[in-house]
Amino acid sequence: IQAQYYMAFDPLKSINPKALGRGEAVKTGRLVSVQPGESIYTTFQLSADSSKWTLRIGVMGYGPERESVVVADKPFLGLLDAKGLDLQWKDYDTVLAACNWEIYGAKGPDSVPTGMSYDVAIAGCKPRRWTQWETLSQGDAPSTLSLEASNFYPCGQATAPGEYMTQHTRFNICTTP
Repeated sequence: IQAQYYMAFDPLKSINPKALGRGEAVKTGRLVSVQPGESIYTTFQLSADSSKWTLRIGVMGYGPERESVVVADKPFLGLLDAKGLDLQWKDYDTVLAACNWEIYGAKGPDSVPTGMSYDVAIAGCKPRRWTQWETLSQGDAPSTLSLEASNFYPCGQATAPGEYMTQHTRFNICTTP
């Protein structure tokens, strides 16, 4: 596993079109090995002063020795020319959360894992009406793939009818023979 902040962009709108001509950039943390059956976690945390995001992915039950970290000090890795604007994270007030089950190099149903579970908790500092999660399948997803998702809101989190500080969603993805 590895923490990554990846972006694709129009190189002509970058701060250095010649050096960034490929139109892609990435900032990565260190690679961390994972063994079959281990659970991993991912966190995205905005600093208290809204100046940087810290992305972490690690193995549950271990400390920093099995964690990969990336700190993003500026939006777009500071590489886009925004007509002289010094873009900062405080200029953005919307965050979209998503989960991906990406299986690269699969050679058919026998090379696809039999299942995976996601347990997603999203918390904010202002109450809001959370959107229900949706599923989107692209590519050659096995016909035996099934998804079960449940959304719930912790007790005592309501501040107004239908508004909550936290949304918790569990996904179970599996393939059946």
